[in-house]
Amino acid sequence: MKKFLIISMASLALVSSRAYATSIGGDIGFGHYWASEVGISGLALSGHIDIALSKGWSIAPTIELWMGSEDDESITDLTPAVALKYTSSSKGATPFFGFEPQLHILSALDESVSYLGLGGFGGVAIPVSPKMSVPLQASYGLIFGEGSTVNMFTAKIGIAVKL
Repeated sequence: MKKFLIISMASLALVSSRAYATSIGGDIGFGHYWASEVGISGLALSGHIDIALSKGWSIAPTIELWMGSEDDESITDLTPAVALKYTSSSKGATPFFGFEPQLHILSALDESVSYLGLGGFGGVAIPVSPKMSVPLQASYGLIFGEGSTVNMFTAKIGIAVKL
């Protein structure tokens, strides 16, 4: 599974080198991580660049930072990812969806570990001007840890600018 995710991320990055950037954006939202009976909620911040491949399809290199705390212990998750994204060509509010292999760099108490993950997302981009939109997005993902899988759900709002 790890080899598949690493090869997928490398392949998506290579394909994107032959395309052009169409938009850039950033998001803020609420994220919740849980495994078994333990759950932690926190703030998620992310930035991305959409790189067109063909009509409707794009590659979106993304970096996300999630921060939460439990019992006075701060936990962070820095996640680089490369998403394969489809955006509808409809006028007005534009639906989109995609999936992404992810690398999660988790830190707590001066200790850091890395795990691979896989996520899916969907949402709608609401235009506010010809060059700017407000995307509303929900995502669900899995982090494949040692002996357990962590679930994550994030709801975000952001700004995207067409280039």
